[in-house]
Amino acid sequence: MGRHVLVAWNGSRETTLAVQHALPFIRRAERVTLLEGTGKERFPSVTRWPLVSMEGYLMTQAERIRKIILPGSEGDAGAAILRAAAQSGADLVVMGAYGRSWLAEWVLGGATRHVLRHACVPLLMAS
Repeated sequence: MGRHVLVAWNGSRETTLAVQHALPFIRRAERVTLLEGTGKERFPSVTRWPLVSMEGYLMTQAERIRKIILPGSEGDAGAAILRAAAQSGADLVVMGAYGRSWLAEWVLGGATRHVLRHACVPLLMAS
């Protein structure tokens, strides 16, 4: 486990925390795949955070980085993450969890719930 790490990046606080906690695995990995999705725009006029280049950051932590852009909409993000992990041969998935409120997650579902139910590889998640 941890020879090939897939980081599912959407720019969220949860994913940033998961990456921080996964650094020991990322640094020892033979390969790291960055799966970049789109983050949610929350109050864009109020919170103007600078864009973070997760690819640039990971390049300072690991030797081999491959970037993939996540296709599709937010509704199928969980399935797309697991599909990318299987296709790339990742043996560890790092991602944020529960970016929505618990009620929205319960009512609408989400990537976290889908990945937890269907993952065939170990997960490192943070919320």
